[in-house]
Amino acid sequence: MTMFVYPHFSTLFHPLLLQATRPSTGWPVLVWVHGGGYVVGASFMYGYQNISLNFASQGLIVVTIQYRLAFSGFSSTGDSEMPGNLGYWDQTEAFKFLKQNIANFGGDPEKIVAFGLSAGGGSTAALSMSPHSRDYISSSIEMSGAVYANWAASDTVVSVTKQVAREIGCPETSAELKKCYKQTKPEKFLEAIEKIGPARRDINLVKYNPRVDGDFFPKDFPELIKESPPKPALIGFTDQESGYFTIMGLSKTLNEIYIPKEQFKFYKRENFTEFVKTVIAPESVFKGKAKAVQEKIVKFYLGNEMKEHKSDYYLLKYSDMLSDLLFNIPALWEAREKAAAKWPVYLYMNNYFSKDMFESDLPVKAIMRFF
Repeated sequence: MTMFVYPHFSTLFHPLLLQATRPSTGWPVLVWVHGGGYVVGASFMYGYQNISLNFASQGLIVVTIQYRLAFSGFSSTGDSEMPGNLGYWDQTEAFKFLKQNIANFGGDPEKIVAFGLSAGGGSTAALSMSPHSRDYISSSIEMSGAVYANWAASDTVVSVTKQVAREIGCPETSAELKKCYKQTKPEKFLEAIEKIGPARRDINLVKYNPRVDGDFFPKDFPELIKESPPKPALIGFTDQESGYFTIMGLSKTLNEIYIPKEQFKFYKRENFTEFVKTVIAPESVFKGKAKAVQEKIVKFYLGNEMKEHKSDYYLLKYSDMLSDLLFNIPALWEAREKAAAKWPVYLYMNNYFSKDMFESDLPVKAIMRFF
């Protein structure tokens, strides 16, 4: 397992050399928040060429920012000692700085648009509703990630924080754990995460999440949306969001839901059904309703027909189901809540792709999200 820890810096791409006439109020500003499941990633991974060609050339200032990740960005004891969300506070400071200073770089402080992918999409949604950050942005573009996703907001990070504490020899009481964490070298955290694994076989597939902490998020999301000044939100997803994980098996650091390539041809109805029973709707969670919920899910994706299909069919349905649970439904849920609160909401779905993007023997070919 490789977990990357990058230095903190931001990059600004300026249209000045490409467009001579600056608008009287300054150029609009796009601020890129990178993805990576709140665990990995960095702004430099996206380079500068496409940003310059596609955005700066059109009279836009583009800023890419960094924020703390994984154990340094989202560890939490679930109380006031370590409430979590440090990565979100980092993002907020970046937007605050831009709001106060972007005019000095030729930008319009009233047109600062937060845009991001995956965890970056969830981040831009969070920034648009938190009372600590929402006044620093004018609108958001949320691509393939929504704050309503289970992986984008969960208290399971508290148990992970304590599990890591045990591995590195820290006490589990909040104050002592925090003190010990501060004194521990990053390498020790990486060793501990190596032992416990960076991901889980679950719809909350990453182990470090933001959470509703009573501070950055003083209330739950529906209430924050209702009380926040409405801001335009462009929310979207691709035709096969989870294919990046399930079929292509990429980003192993975050991925316990992929099907190994050598198992593709053996994947059948019973494999799909077993995954639903053990991961999506387990008896440990749904109790006496588990069987009924499992049957409804299987019926929704596979229908009543018991006729056996080729493995490609079941692989597609598996990917469809996880696309819905991890990305599509959370995005639609957030869009519905914002629309009900009179936010200007725009939805898109990207279903264009080139077959040249994929290996010839890949069973599912569709537009997928990429970090």
